[in-house]
Amino acid sequence: MTTLFESMSTGWHQYADGGMYLGLFFGSMVFLWLVCRGGFTQSGHTGKKKLFLYAVGITALILCPLSAFFLLKYQTAFFTYSHLFLMIPVTLVVAWAMTELLDWAGTSWIKEKEVPEFFKKKPWAAELCMVCVLAFVLWMAGTLSFARESTGETVNGAKIPGEVLQVLETLQTDEDIDLEQDTLVATDEVLEYARAYSADFKLLYGRNMWQKELNAYTYDTYSEELESLHQWLMPTAYSMLAVNDNITAKEAVKILESSECTVLVMKQVQFEDEKVKAALEDSLFEPVAETDVYVILKK
Repeated sequence: MTTLFESMSTGWHQYADGGMYLGLFFGSMVFLWLVCRGGFTQSGHTGKKKLFLYAVGITALILCPLSAFFLLKYQTAFFTYSHLFLMIPVTLVVAWAMTELLDWAGTSWIKEKEVPEFFKKKPWAAELCMVCVLAFVLWMAGTLSFARESTGETVNGAKIPGEVLQVLETLQTDEDIDLEQDTLVATDEVLEYARAYSADFKLLYGRNMWQKELNAYTYDTYSEELESLHQWLMPTAYSMLAVNDNITAKEAVKILESSECTVLVMKQVQFEDEKVKAALEDSLFEPVAETDVYVILKK
């Protein structure tokens, strides 16, 4: 319940932060209502009336907290509140309003207003000026794309946190590691950005290990051994879920040795634990590199 309300409260900011395109849509709706409401009742304009009513209706459903709550509740968990706005025919309504403005500039404006004689002799010039004005408005309005999620300060365009970028660069440049041949197991924050950094990474499991919504909550999941391995590697994430079936360091290392994993990345804090060190000393994994936060082991 709390998650739904948080999504509703931040959804507008996520949607509109990239520009004022949605504001342009609302302006177009007001303009169409003021200019075209008389024409909605005329024959041949039923399609326009249906489009206008649909746009008003679906916008009201999304903005109303009660209806938005039920829409959020029954949509796939992979989507957020901002995705609901995709049901609004924004582009179609804005294009309709701009078409009406162009028609007005080439006909009613030059007849009803005191305009230069040049525009009266050449109506296309008035329409050309209106096109330039509308193009500028579109440019100022921004885009319809969702705002980028705010993350911490990073040192690259891919928005990879600095400590994660450091370990990924080490994995790529280390002579003992071949990204195309070796299979990586690492903490969640490293795996989350591994493929964004390079498509050459081979992963034993991906984000759908801890983000079940990426699997659409199907029964096609990982084996119990891999689930237990992930739980051992990320104990903090599971402590909030009150999960009690933790495996020992020796059991985790045994699973790693029997799997396809050849490269293991773990935090130094966990690596320095006496039980973990003892289990790794008797294993096939040996430390090959380390960063400020992580230790890299190779089979």
